[in-house]
Amino acid sequence: MASSLQPPPAPGANAPDLHAFEHHWQDEADAAFLYDVLAHAEPDERKRDLYRTLSEVEQRHVEIWGTCSARTGASQMRSSRRSGRVSSRR
Repeated sequence: MASSLQPPPAPGANAPDLHAFEHHWQDEADAAFLYDVLAHAEPDERKRDLYRTLSEVEQRHVEIWGTCSARTGASQMRSSRRSGRVSSRR
């Protein structure tokens, strides 16, 4: 899942779509969680390592979207360890 970092808009410019940030962030968190679950369930070591790597990549994407959100002054987002879901902290 590709993402691009862009600086927040200058004051007075159009504000970023914070809903889209949260949506992308959630997608990345869901993918990271899924790959982690698959890694724990996979008996084949090569596949297990691949799933772990993919989970780590997706987790970095979660961090990128969180940084983008924080730069806009949006509420901080955090993930739930139990479900892998991400929510906004108000």
